[in-house]
Amino acid sequence: YVRSFEREKINGEHLLQISHQDLEELGVVRIGHQELILEAVDLLCALNYGLETDNMKNLVLKLRNSSNHLQNYIIGRRKNTGYDGNTSHKPPNEFLTSVVELIGTAKALLAWLDRTPFTGIMDFSSIKNQIIQLCLDLTTTVQQDCTVSHMEDKVIDVAKVLNGICDTIIRSTSDPLMNQCACLDEVQLTNVR
Repeated sequence: YVRSFEREKINGEHLLQISHQDLEELGVVRIGHQELILEAVDLLCALNYGLETDNMKNLVLKLRNSSNHLQNYIIGRRKNTGYDGNTSHKPPNEFLTSVVELIGTAKALLAWLDRTPFTGIMDFSSIKNQIIQLCLDLTTTVQQDCTVSHMEDKVIDVAKVLNGICDTIIRSTSDPLMNQCACLDEVQLTNVR
């Protein structure tokens, strides 16, 4: 299909917006081949998402904010006179949503730490592993059969550790990489089989 793409001058911008119909017009008629190409395009879009607008400092601050929000939600909930966390085993939807948002925010930071130049720096590899373990702990905790109060205690402990990690990253890193956005370089691949 390479010749069809070259003949029609499909560049990166066009590729990121390509549809099933466009692929058929380019001679890609097999549905399986179309799906493979569109899946690869989706991965390219995900790779580029946020690179020019996010930086590590913003992602760390977002994670800290999400963690604080979850802690404040739990503390506020416990102050409510109708709090039933000591007897209930079913966490409220808002609590679960906040946990999922925290994990999503952590995932964005992890994706950033998975990119060059952070992948080769030992401190960031260690931090990445800690964050992954804490997210696994959150996931496990909300699936346990225990009182909501016990679940909230564990989530607060994880959130405090995440806050500590975020504070450490911001305090200890004077690296200009913290404030820089990333960019993708264009490369030409020839004879890829």
